Amino acid sequence: MRRSSSATAAALTTFAQDVPLLLSSESHSEVELHFSCEALKFGGDLFSLADPFARLVLVEKDEEIELGRTEVIKNTTSPRWSNGIKCAYHFEESQICRLEVWDEDVKGSSNLNDHTFQGSCDFLLAEIMTSSDAALEKQLKKAISSTFGSA
Repeated sequence: MRRSSSATAAALTTFAQDVPLLLSSESHSEVELHFSCEALKFGGDLFSLADPFARLVLVEKDEEIELGRTEVIKNTTSPRWSNGIKCAYHFEESQICRLEVWDEDVKGSSNLNDHTFQGSCDFLLAEIMTSSDAALEKQLKKAISSTFGSA
């Protein structure tokens, strides 16, 4: 399922957890997303690897809504976060999500200005939900984009 990635670009894998739906109606379900990365660059720390955490954002028009953050994993360039992030999946809507990966610099701070940005990727929630294995792999990009681009 995973492909190897070069040292210059980190690969992100995300999947919808195979658990009973947390909330369901005819138009939407609540799902829990889990994330992992491979080959992150070293953080800004001189003597240690990155202390990465991920932040999931829903992009709606000119607004970004933070859906949640993972836990921080210390000293790794290939984190596999165990804490998932729950979100509502609307079947008939195009939901653009952005996953950002950060290196924790100030322990316990929720202010992103206290941390080092590692990269981000945009994806449609439907890409995960409609894939055969409920998984998606993307390359992280260093610049935070303001719009979603289709390939």
